[in-house]
Amino acid sequence: MKRIRVLPNNQARDPREGVDVMLGAVGFFGVGFFVITVVSEITGADALGWALTLLAFVIAFAGLLVVRRRITDRVTATRSAEEAAGHRSSP
Repeated sequence: MKRIRVLPNNQARDPREGVDVMLGAVGFFGVGFFVITVVSEITGADALGWALTLLAFVIAFAGLLVVRRRITDRVTATRSAEEAAGHRSSP
């Protein structure tokens, strides 16, 4: 049986990949709950539960953005250190 290669040439995976997927999912549902909350407010239905759920999604989205920023800073620092080491070792 032949193995399926997901990444060519054994490239390393981007550590931000999982966070990006979560950002997309949380953002999608956040927009959905925003629409539900607005419709509930306009029609006069109870909207407190929807609004609190929307708040939870907004807080989760903000938290994921902070995590992604930290990962990006760490990746950038690592790549800069690797490039600096590579320039020092070249003749």
